[in-house]
Amino acid sequence: MECSHESGRQFAVMFFAVAAAFPVMLEVMDGQGGVRRLYNTVSTLRIIDHSSESPLSLLMTEDEEFAQRQALRHAMFAFKRYFEAHLIRKSEEIYRITGRISKSAPPQSAYKSSRPTPQQVAEHIETLMDIMPLRFVRAFQKVLFRPKLI
Repeated sequence: MECSHESGRQFAVMFFAVAAAFPVMLEVMDGQGGVRRLYNTVSTLRIIDHSSESPLSLLMTEDEEFAQRQALRHAMFAFKRYFEAHLIRKSEEIYRITGRISKSAPPQSAYKSSRPTPQQVAEHIETLMDIMPLRFVRAFQKVLFRPKLI
């Protein structure tokens, strides 16, 4: 992701999004600082960088703007997959520790892809919220945060 060629970065980001579904690849990416590199890729996009005072630096052609928006879209999708994978991993760890049984799916092996449905993501969020030490936080977040199930 830290190469100078734009298409190389894009392919690396797309690979990161797909590979995050595999627990073994997730461990490798975490060991190599994958999420930091993904963040650096996003932070260097010209469409986000407003540090330059010159209005000429903000002008982009339609093609450049489209490429920047597409790069941002791919990166946000990769972040989403990364955090979903860690959510599933953490909640399955809690299921093993507490002896609970998952309602939605059995634990995955390390070499199989995990593609959670929105209902499974909501269940894993509920599991982590139930285990949180501050019970009032859960009640407060239920009032303010209702995940949309698509």
